[in-house]
Amino acid sequence: MKTPQPGDIRVPTLIVRDKDDQCKFSSPSEADAIYQALSHASPKEILTFEGGNPPKSDACEAQVQHGYFGIERDVVDAIIGWIRAPHQG
Repeated sequence: MKTPQPGDIRVPTLIVRDKDDQCKFSSPSEADAIYQALSHASPKEILTFEGGNPPKSDACEAQVQHGYFGIERDVVDAIIGWIRAPHQG
């Protein structure tokens, strides 16, 4: 079985990142390449966040920018808003 690739996605797609995320497994800069690879997704969008509380855990855990620490409600509200928006595609 073929492993699905970003170019295989044909539905509305949202990428969410924190510009200050320091997790080595989810660099915010990788979102741009993922966005470009989503060649058939429509619509597609990147939401970028920043700010929040000072880190209280390691870089890949929840109580840092990786977990949108301190801005969780803003992030969730933005995702909900995007999902609820009418998408043609």
